[in-house]
Amino acid sequence: MTSLLGVPVTVRNRPIGNLYLTDKEGAREFSEEDERLAGLFALHAGIAIENARLHEAVQALAVVEERDRIGKDLHDGIIQNIYGVTLSLEDVEDLATEDPAEATARVDRAIDALHGTIRDLRNFIFGLHPELVDGTDLVGLLAALAEQVRQNSLIDVEVRLPESPIDLPAHARAELLQIAREALSNVARHSGGTWAEVGISADGDQIVLAIADNGRGFEPTTAATGEHYGLANMRDRAVALGGGLQVDTAVGAGTRIIVRVPATGYSIAGDPPAPLDLEK
Repeated sequence: MTSLLGVPVTVRNRPIGNLYLTDKEGAREFSEEDERLAGLFALHAGIAIENARLHEAVQALAVVEERDRIGKDLHDGIIQNIYGVTLSLEDVEDLATEDPAEATARVDRAIDALHGTIRDLRNFIFGLHPELVDGTDLVGLLAALAEQVRQNSLIDVEVRLPESPIDLPAHARAELLQIAREALSNVARHSGGTWAEVGISADGDQIVLAIADNGRGFEPTTAATGEHYGLANMRDRAVALGGGLQVDTAVGAGTRIIVRVPATGYSIAGDPPAPLDLEK
């Protein structure tokens, strides 16, 4: 080695490595211009390394948040349903002797409840497959979800979808699909209804997703107490897309969930556009 040029690679003025050049061709030593160029290379290297670290951190955070959400969904819904079944079967052994008819009815109800839980798990797993979202238009995704719910529940799901595709980035399609999945899951598990409708449309600078049912409805003021599964998750997803969620319901009057998100303005990185003015 007859010549050496070394410059530090820094991130936020903190050295994280070094860039070395040796044996310059055609000259005995490196020049000030070489030093300047090497400094630029080191600067870009530091920026690239920092961006890679930030991207990994964001991905790790997203994984943690999604695990928390999945855990909450499973605990609040499916696991509680299974726990309820186990409670209903605790005294079946005694009932088999004292009241065989009631024991048989209890077992039949437990079997029906477990079948419902299996349907919920199928719908839940359906919503976790990211490959279903990649390269598929949102209209097609919602149509497939509606068909899945029809097959795995007693709910008659109607769709009101446009003929033309709705152009949204993959992450926005995934979030809206999850909102629709959670809403339909609530209809099947908790509403007591027999019918649901899913509709989506492009309204100016907004995408409007609506899910309605003919179930028993509920008192809106109780939604914040945690008695109604998935509403907080759905609202968080809508807000994350720069939009919002509206719930129209009353006891005995069914429920209608309306989600409005921006139609455009999403960045390549998946960041949402500026929040919509939902007062319009």
